[in-house]
Amino acid sequence: MASITTAVGAEQTAVSKLGGPASPFFLENNGYTDSDLHGGIIGVYTERHAQNSEDAVLELYINTETHVTTILDNKLHFERSHSCNLQTYEIVQALCYKRGIDVKKMKWSAMTVDDSSTLKTIRDYRESNGLGPRDDIKLVPTSQDWPIFADTRYHEFAYKMVPGANIDRIIVKSQTSLDTDVSGDEASAPEMIMFSFTMPLNDNEAAIDQHAAELAAEDNLNAGLQAARNAIDAYVKNIQETTSA
Repeated sequence: MASITTAVGAEQTAVSKLGGPASPFFLENNGYTDSDLHGGIIGVYTERHAQNSEDAVLELYINTETHVTTILDNKLHFERSHSCNLQTYEIVQALCYKRGIDVKKMKWSAMTVDDSSTLKTIRDYRESNGLGPRDDIKLVPTSQDWPIFADTRYHEFAYKMVPGANIDRIIVKSQTSLDTDVSGDEASAPEMIMFSFTMPLNDNEAAIDQHAAELAAEDNLNAGLQAARNAIDAYVKNIQETTSA
């Protein structure tokens, strides 16, 4: 399974999409189909990307226990231009509605970074802030450097994903690929960028220990990423067994 590809272009902004993400057959009416693949991974397809509709334009894993959505492969920017082209957040919302998942419970969205501009931004940030090449980057809206990562296309993918929510944290991790066909030293340790979603709090909720809440949220994120890895393991194993049968 490929990692996210966002090397060129930004998401298309359609002007005459049919319906909204909560509408019945929203994906189909706009030229997309979706399939539940082995291991819980969801594939989204469109003939505007591949005429045979066999190459997914988007692959993702939605973990309903940890409420972490992991975008595994994103090729939406390779679609042929059309007024019905959908953005990442619209497809994610539509998939949630279709499967009875409350999108407003989503806590994190994780994406692999592989466009050269953002990778350079990450490298430069670590160097200028005295961080090691694989040290985590953690930012909140009040951080001086928040705009550096809030201006990336990944933030654009995420910021509308959960209606009514704010992005209250950005974490960048350098880690081995979510792909399972590389291992150990052979993996290129790509960057993962993750966005935390929060709903506006009332006064009682705001009194919660913020530090404890942040630690719990990161534990939740790590559990969600591990679940995504497990799903990919199962998916790849199934493909290998099918092709060797």
